[in-house]
Amino acid sequence: MGGYGASFQPEVYQYDPSTTLWSTLTNLQNNANVDLGRDRFGAALTPYGLVQVAGGNTPSIFSVYYPHAIMTTAPTYGETLALPNTSMTNLKDNAAVCHYSRKDKKWYLYRIGGGSSAGSPDDTGYQRFDFDANAWAGAVDLDDTVYTEKSQPAACSWGDEIFVFGGSRGGSRTPAAAAWNPDGNAGAGNYRVLRDVGSTVEDPDTRTCMMTAVPCGPYIYLIDGADVPAGSGGIRRIRRYTP
Repeated sequence: MGGYGASFQPEVYQYDPSTTLWSTLTNLQNNANVDLGRDRFGAALTPYGLVQVAGGNTPSIFSVYYPHAIMTTAPTYGETLALPNTSMTNLKDNAAVCHYSRKDKKWYLYRIGGGSSAGSPDDTGYQRFDFDANAWAGAVDLDDTVYTEKSQPAACSWGDEIFVFGGSRGGSRTPAAAAWNPDGNAGAGNYRVLRDVGSTVEDPDTRTCMMTAVPCGPYIYLIDGADVPAGSGGIRRIRRYTP
């Protein structure tokens, strides 16, 4: 979805593993059904079969994309609808995570981190979207540390916690990692500090900007990464983390 190539891109592509073929869906659009190019946003699949998009070059815009919606014009499938925008700013390079609350017995969407630009010093923390209330809550009040406020993090839901790896903090890369239980006690310090990414003898590489975190079975996989927030010095590497 989206991207950047000399300009902000609105394209959406769909991959079919059974045929190994790519197909084109309807572009990302605004409320007037005009193509809206976006990049550096967080996106997450929800249990409702929808893709939620937040932040990026349009930092406060929040939308939902229906991949299977039938359109009257080609491409046949895919529709963008607006949802309540967030009042918070500095949301470029955030990560979006859909997480189940055992306490509330329902799903929430979490926006993890972000900044005003690549490598910005004004990093932000976490924020929650309630599907039932159709509204954003205020920022989650955790410590202002390298573990909780940063941009370009890799994040995913695993078990009762949201795991957050690497990214950039204050304009510089960070290998710091933490696990946060949204159902735990409210307030600062409500997270576990994990071992830094790239802190082992077998894997001493700390190029941890712009990674992707994917939970699969008993593991979390961290894919690729970059040396600096601007995206240069990329690596081709898959790391496996055991929660």
